[in-house]
Amino acid sequence: MRRWSIIILSLLLCFGMMAPLAIASSLTVSASFDNITRIATVSGHLGSVEGQIVSIQVRSPLNQLDYLNQSRSGPGGAFQFTYKTSQEVPGTYQVTVGGQNADAIATATFHVQPVIAELEAKVSPEQPDGQNGWYIHPVNVTIETVNGIPEDNKIEYRINQGAWTTYSSAINVNTDGTHTVEYRRVGEEGIPGKVKSTIIKLDAQAPVTTAATSPIDGKNGWYISSPTVTLAATDNTSVTQTVYRIDGSGWSTYSQPVTWSVYGVHSLEYKSIDQAGNEEAVKSISLKVDKEAPMLSIALDKTTLWPANKKLVTVTASVYAIDDVSQIDSIVLTSISSNEKVEPDDIQDAQYGTFDTSFKLRAERTGNGSGRVYTITYIATDLAGNKAIATATVKVPQDQGHNNNEESSD
Repeated sequence: MRRWSIIILSLLLCFGMMAPLAIASSLTVSASFDNITRIATVSGHLGSVEGQIVSIQVRSPLNQLDYLNQSRSGPGGAFQFTYKTSQEVPGTYQVTVGGQNADAIATATFHVQPVIAELEAKVSPEQPDGQNGWYIHPVNVTIETVNGIPEDNKIEYRINQGAWTTYSSAINVNTDGTHTVEYRRVGEEGIPGKVKSTIIKLDAQAPVTTAATSPIDGKNGWYISSPTVTLAATDNTSVTQTVYRIDGSGWSTYSQPVTWSVYGVHSLEYKSIDQAGNEEAVKSISLKVDKEAPMLSIALDKTTLWPANKKLVTVTASVYAIDDVSQIDSIVLTSISSNEKVEPDDIQDAQYGTFDTSFKLRAERTGNGSGRVYTITYIATDLAGNKAIATATVKVPQDQGHNNNEESSD
């Protein structure tokens, strides 16, 4: 049935072409083509009477039938046909319109531009979710076609001058840095088309800041001189700012090493921010500063031994040490010496290197000179490693006349 309809329409158009030119003037037609939508529009008027049969035939530049149809005119004899070209052959298309009973005929043309396959990259998310044009989360790049591409063509892409790869699905960019995504169409003979590109700047990682202090001169994490803190930040892209604060005060921009001299235990916090807006979690170090030695004092229960009867006398020491910063770590008896030559058993029960406060000294001196003097030495060390040295003396006078605080030896 469709075949007979086509034959009848064609005959009508042919008869119309043989009609007198004066009659044809009652039929007007115009044609246009939208190269974006690929839709042809044919419109006009057949006289001024509604309901007349209008037939249309469109042939391609290859003289092949592209469109054939008929309809009735509307109010005032107006008519319109729209269709999407089936051949997509570029060039001039011939339009022939015939009126009812072949009483009129008119022609028009429209031109079809070649279909240019365009590629377009779409990025998701569309806008950078970080600062200064940077993304802070992985990005998907989808390559789409505008006007379509022939089935025997393919799309290729590459990242940062890498190898060309056939595109099949969205490209996931998930490594930090500035990436150039290039893409192109490759024809049936393997001939590549124009290369297009889009740039993705991704920084999904926050900076990493390290702190180094110097000099490391104390013990137990303490500094016995003013420590200097050096902050160093690294990032896959670039660091825009490093800030610090001490003991919860306001943040300050770090520009050079920070020297801290205030005694006590203090907290230095720091962090860095990169140009994408990634902010590092706050880190901290402890600055424990104690540059002063402890206060150390010694009191002996005997400061003079008399008579000089060569007997051993027990001496007891009361030793006091104070440190308000790092606190006392140890107090030790380090030595008992004499201004005279002594025998090994003249000093007994002294436990050097310990907190020994009781020992025995011999009440003896040589026959000449001003007498014997024992010097007892203690050292107090605080937790920072600062040391204080204190001494006390016990005398064995040459004679009783030199004894002011006489201690008897039994």
